[in-house]
Amino acid sequence: MLSAVPASATSCSLTVPTDKGAVAGASADGVDRFLGIPYAAPPVGARRWQPPAPAAAWTGTRSATAPGSRCLQLRDGGGPGMSEDCLYLNVYTPAHRTSRPLPVLFWIHGGGFSAGSGDAEDGSRIAEANNVVVVTINYRLGVFGFLDLPGLSKRGAGNYGLLDQQAALRWTQRNVGAFGGDVGRVTIAGESAGGHSVCALLASPPARGLFSGAIIQSGGCPSHTVGQAVARGKKYAAAAGCAETSCQRAKPAGELPASGAEFVGGILSGPLPVSGVPELPLPPSEAVRTGRAANVPLLIGHTRDEVRQWALPFAGATKAQYERAVRIEFGAGADAALAHYPYSAYGDSSYAATYAFSALWGDSSVFYGLGGCQYHDLAGAFASRQPRT
Repeated sequence: MLSAVPASATSCSLTVPTDKGAVAGASADGVDRFLGIPYAAPPVGARRWQPPAPAAAWTGTRSATAPGSRCLQLRDGGGPGMSEDCLYLNVYTPAHRTSRPLPVLFWIHGGGFSAGSGDAEDGSRIAEANNVVVVTINYRLGVFGFLDLPGLSKRGAGNYGLLDQQAALRWTQRNVGAFGGDVGRVTIAGESAGGHSVCALLASPPARGLFSGAIIQSGGCPSHTVGQAVARGKKYAAAAGCAETSCQRAKPAGELPASGAEFVGGILSGPLPVSGVPELPLPPSEAVRTGRAANVPLLIGHTRDEVRQWALPFAGATKAQYERAVRIEFGAGADAALAHYPYSAYGDSSYAATYAFSALWGDSSVFYGLGGCQYHDLAGAFASRQPRT
C-alpha cells in the first residue's frame, strides 16, 4: 500500500502550526513531508512502562525534515537510529491540494509488535496518487510496549504500544486540519501487526470517535488475557534479573535481555495486546463477534506473500519432502491441501516448495491471527453486524 521510494533531494521548506509549536517540513515531487513530529513525551526513565504523556511544547519552529528515532527493537540487538525516545509521527500531504479538507489515512506498521517503524514506508506515493493526507507513526514495541506485571501502572500495563497508537490518533484529531486533513474522515489502516492493531482499536472504548473507517490488511484480532500476559512478564523479569519494577525502570535499555522470546515477534508467539482491561475490556475477536466493536466502514484483505519469509527454509525441498511436511502440518486435511496446492503447480525451480507453502499457509489459518481463512471468517463476523464491510 505504501511506497518505499525516498523523497527527491530537491525540495523547498514550508511551515505548519501544531498545538505544541510550529514545524518546518519540505516539499518535493508534489508532496509536502513533515517528519519526526513528537506526539507524546519520551517514554524514558520513570515514564518507561507508563501510558504516553503529552509532548512538551517548543518555542520557535521545529525542523521536521528527518524521521525521529525508531523504537527499540531488541530482537535486532538495538542499533543506530533506535531509542526509547521514539514517539514520533510523519505527515505526508499533496502539495497542490485545494482548500477543501482531504481524507486522512492513518497507517500503523507491522512487524510482530516487536519490529518496524513509521518511516519504513514512505506515504508520499499514496498521498499524491489518491489526494489524501497520510500519517505514519512509531509506537513502543516488544517488552517496552507490551510488558504486563503487577507492579506496573494501573492503566495500560501490557498495552503501552496500543495506547501510543491512540495518543497519535488524538494528535491527529487535534492537528491534522492544519495539514489539510479532514478530522471527520480519518481511516486507520495497518498490515500484519498493524492489522491486529486496527482490530484492537475497533474494540477499544477509549479509541471511539478517533477514526471513521478502518482497513485491516493481513491482520486478525488476537490478544492475550491478563493472566497470560503477566505470566510472560514474570518470565521476562526473571531473565532480566529484576523482580521489582523500580529495578527494571532503572536499568539502561541496552542491559535488558534481548533474548526473551515472549517479546520477540514470531509466527505463533510474541507480544500481543492484552484484553480484560479498561482500554480493551473484551478480546477483540469477541467484541467483533458480539457486535461491540466500533461501527465504522471496514475493508479487510490480506497480503498474498505475507508468510513467504517463513516458507524460505523449504527452498530446495523435493516433491516428496513437501508432501510429507504438508501431511505433518495438516493431518486429516492433508489430502485436500495437496489437491489444491500441488507441488507441480509451482514450477520446477528450487523454490517450488517455498512458493507452494507460501500459498498454502497464506490462504489457510495455520498461524494465529494470520491467513486467508481467518480473514474470510473475520470479514463475515464484521459483516453480520456492520453491512459496510
